[in-house]
Formats: sequence, structure tokens, C-alpha cells
Amino acid sequence: MAKSESAPFFSLIVPVYNVEDYLERLYTSFEKQKFDDFEIIFVNDLSTDGSLKKLQLLSKRDARIKIIDKDINDPKGAGASRNKGFRVASGKYVYFIDADDFLSDNSLSIIYNAVQKNKPDELLFGYNNIDGKGRIISRSDSTTAKNIALSNPSDRIELSSDIFVHNSFYTVWNRVYSRKFIIQSKIRFGNTRTAQDAIFNVDLFSKVVKISWIPDCLYNYGVGRKSSNQTVLRSKFSDELILLKHLEIFLSSSVEPVLKGRILQFFDLEKYRVLVIEAKFAVQSTNIFKPFAAWETIAAKAHFAEYE
Repeated sequence: MAKSESAPFFSLIVPVYNVEDYLERLYTSFEKQKFDDFEIIFVNDLSTDGSLKKLQLLSKRDARIKIIDKDINDPKGAGASRNKGFRVASGKYVYFIDADDFLSDNSLSIIYNAVQKNKPDELLFGYNNIDGKGRIISRSDSTTAKNIALSNPSDRIELSSDIFVHNSFYTVWNRVYSRKFIIQSKIRFGNTRTAQDAIFNVDLFSKVVKISWIPDCLYNYGVGRKSSNQTVLRSKFSDELILLKHLEIFLSSSVEPVLKGRILQFFDLEKYRVLVIEAKFAVQSTNIFKPFAAWETIAAKAHFAEYE
């Protein structure tokens, strides 16, 4: 497809921190897309490797690339980088992508066709889990396509289980968002190290009017990258507590009772997630979790085995 002379259809926003070894693979996946009406916004978060130099070389190959080099005084982390990239984005839809992952062939064409058909605030799709050599080891996809307009409380209730329990609520890279919708919602990413995606999605869910799914696996997520050391998981614990508090505030607001019950499925598993991290690193927390021994279910343990 020929590129538009006006604003691009997609803004691809990519936080960058010490991912020099992955940037060529990511950019190649952009370059191979048949749909090419997009801009690429890389936000360098004071990388100490050769990431910035690599970005500069890539920008000489592709005029669609914009590089934002964060200042020492800027907030750190992927959430802050996404916010900074969003401020300069001009696309109709924005796509937040992790630098150490990559797109499947023809992803943007499929996404474009779906959003043109339904005009959703948010479009979700499946993804592949890949190993260190880029090989697919498993898939996570929706079994059917859906298009739901949340015009009444029952619609939101119907949707909540998929959103909060079954659809990778912790991620932003398995969906695209209407830029206009985000602007109007006034919602942005927080500065926590690991939970900002879920908080962002919780807030958007309270405002979204129209949401769509397609079953295609369009993103390739790298599992097992050795960046989650003990220091990161200790930080994750405090971030998860922030998310829990955020969910408590959300649930205490005027949420429909049935919807609240559905969300509590996610909420309970999230509290178990914190307990596992706490146990692993002997982190001392408040006593607010003690009455909830029922959370330690087989299902929860299986779901969060990665932390044990």
C-alpha cells in the first residue's frame, strides 16, 4: 500500500533500553510489512549499550523513523517512554511494541482491515510465544472474532471475563488503540516498573465504548529473556501492590455488581501473584492478605508458576 501524504494510519511506539541485539530483528519485521502507512517512534531511555547508535543507523535507512532520546531528568521506565512517544504520535491508531519482540508478516494489513471494518476504540489479537532463536513454542489466540459496542451494563459484564481473565491483561502489545480515544480518555501510563500496562488497561476498560477481537496471532513475544533477576522481582512486588490498590479503588467505585464479581476473578489471582513473590523473596508486607487463604488454589499456582 502506498504511504499517505497526510498523517500515518499507525504510530508504532517502541521504548528502548539496552536492546541493541534485538533492534535489527524488530525493524526487519516492520520493513517486511505489506502495509506501510505508519511511523516508527523509538524512545531511548538512556541506554548504556549501542542501542542509540543502532537507532541512528536505522533512521538513515527509513524516513519513517523518529528517535526520542530521553533526558537524565525524564521519568524512567517503559511507561514513561510510551507517554513521551505518544505525545509526538500522529497516527490514527497507536501500537505499543516491546523492542525485544517483533511483528508477524502482514500483521499491520490484518489489523488495518479489522479497524477499518469496525472502527473500535481498541482492537485485540493473538500472539506467538517464541524462544531465544525466534521459533514459535506456543500460541495465544482468540477462538472467534468479536465486535462489541458497550452501550449498556450487560455488554460490559459480558466482556469483562475475557478482558480481565483470559486476554493477557498485563500487556499492551496484543492490541492497538485509537489515538483519539486515548486523548479523550486522558489516561496515560504510570511510572511503576512492571505493572503499568495492567493499570493502563484497567483505566481504559472503564471508558472504552467499542472493542473488537480478531483470532490471528500477529505479534511474537520472546519468553525466557534473562532480564528478570531478583532485583527486578523485588521491584515487581511493590509494583503489584500498587496495581492491587488501583484495582481496589476501581472496584469500590460505581461498578455493576455482576461486573465486580467477574473482575474479582482477576483481582483474587493478582493477590495470589503478590503472595508468591512475597514468599520467594521473604518480602514483608501488610496483613491485608491473611484472610484470603482460598486464593492458593491449584489453578492459581499453575497460572503463576513462573514466579515459584
